[in-house]
Amino acid sequence: MARPQELFSIGDVAQLFHLSVSSLRHYETIGLLTPEYTDPATGYRYYGPRQFEVLNTIRYLRALDMPLGQIRAFLRNRDVGRIEQLLREQKAAVVRKQAELQRVERKIDNRLRQLHAVADVAVVSAANESAIASEWKRYGLARHADVIFGQEVGSKANSIATMLACGYESRKVMMVGDAMGDAQAAAANGVAFVPILPGREADSWRRLQEEALPKLLHGTFSPAYQAELLAALRSALHG
Repeated sequence: MARPQELFSIGDVAQLFHLSVSSLRHYETIGLLTPEYTDPATGYRYYGPRQFEVLNTIRYLRALDMPLGQIRAFLRNRDVGRIEQLLREQKAAVVRKQAELQRVERKIDNRLRQLHAVADVAVVSAANESAIASEWKRYGLARHADVIFGQEVGSKANSIATMLACGYESRKVMMVGDAMGDAQAAAANGVAFVPILPGREADSWRRLQEEALPKLLHGTFSPAYQAELLAALRSALHG
C-alpha cells in the first residue's frame, strides 16, 4: 500500500475526476472502487494514483450510459470480448433512445404549434437569450415563440412580471415548467402553472393542451386544479 502522503483524499479525487463525493462512496458500497486506504481513526478515505486508470475507465463507460453493475463485472474480469459485446448492446440502446427522443421532440413541436395558434408563447429561462434562441432554432422550435426572456431580464418571476406589465391579464397567463422554482415564479405573479413531469413529458404536454389550456381559456382553472398539478410535480420530483 502506498504511504498516506502519496494518496489523494476523496475530495481531491472527486474534484480531479469531476465526480461527487457521494458517487465515490457509492462506488465503494457496491464494490466498484474501494479506497486504497481508510484512516481507522477518522474514517477518511484516500485513493492512490494506480486507481486513476480505473476511474478513467468508469467515467468513459458511464459516459456511454453503461450500468454500474456491468462496469463492475468488466473491471473484475477484464474480458475484452465481453466489453465489446456490452458496447454493441449499449450502442443499440442509445440508438433506441435517440429514436424515442426524436419522437418526443416531434410531439412537443406539434403541441407548441397548436398552442401558438391560440396563445402568445414566451420562453422564460435562466440562460442567456442568445443561447436560448440558438437552441430553439437548432431544434426548429423558434418559430413557435413570440418573445424570449433570458437571464438579461432577471429572474423568471421578473420575466413574468414584465409580460404582465405589457398588458396581459394574469388570469390568462400560464407558466409551463419542470421545477418547483418555475411554480414559485408563477405563484409570485398570480398566474397559472402547469408542470412538465420528468419521465412523463409527452403525457404532460398532452394534458397541457387538452385539459389545462382549455380550463385557462374558459376561466375554470381553479385553485383545486392548480393544487392537483403541483402535487403531481412534487410526487414526480421526490417520489
